[in-house]
Amino acid sequence: KQYEIHANNDADSNNNNISIGTSVVNNVKYGNIHSGSKTEKISDYEGFYLGTDGLALGKTIKINNTTTVSKFQVNTDGTLYATGAIISGVLTAGAGSKIGGWTLTENKLYSGSTTTYVALDSGTNNEKCAIWAGAESSANANFSVTREGIITAKSGTFTGITVNGESSIT
Repeated sequence: KQYEIHANNDADSNNNNISIGTSVVNNVKYGNIHSGSKTEKISDYEGFYLGTDGLALGKTIKINNTTTVSKFQVNTDGTLYATGAIISGVLTAGAGSKIGGWTLTENKLYSGSTTTYVALDSGTNNEKCAIWAGAESSANANFSVTREGIITAKSGTFTGITVNGESSIT
């Protein structure tokens, strides 16, 4: 049974109402509260949807050209989709979390493998370097920077710089 609350007592305007009831999506019935024509979590209508399958605001968009979601959507498993998000404060991610192809552990951020490997390490992973590239271990890397600021590079070009505040390499 569907119950409706109409704003401005205008029962004929589908954009001015909030509905409390159920929706059927792919033969599954969901209890929900929605506004206007947004009667499903994933629908191409403005408005809001709050149901037993999650919540959503706005029209749909494509993520990676494969997944259709609402502009703001939270699924019941906690998956969050948001466009134009500004997130401030502390962002917490568990060990093994991925951020755009980068893996985050408690003290390390890294990406790639073997010769494409790049890492930042806070110092508690038994690595001698804070930054390195070219190998999965800083000891074998083509480029590295220790916590003391010592740079090691297998090759490179340096021009017009001062080293240790005393020597000049040109």
